[in-house]
Amino acid sequence: MQMPKELLWVALVSAVSVLVYYLSLLNAGLGRIKSRFPAPLHDGPEDYARRVRAHMNTLEHLVMFLPAMWAFALSLIIERLHPGTARTRCR
Repeated sequence: MQMPKELLWVALVSAVSVLVYYLSLLNAGLGRIKSRFPAPLHDGPEDYARRVRAHMNTLEHLVMFLPAMWAFALSLIIERLHPGTARTRCR
């Protein structure tokens, strides 16, 4: 079975989203190195705290964004393969 062409775009956006997450992780780690802040603590200089908060916000939104995007894409593909299925199940 061949993967639908539309899912390639969804997979690409997913990969870019995860890349952005890892770049924010790298940015938070570099902030820790730059400020010479000890590892187990999270309450540090303002610049470091901003970087960590941006990283955590990215993670929090990624958890909601990826499943929602995949569910929507799969529902569109199911609707295309079996027209009217979604409308009859919602009644």
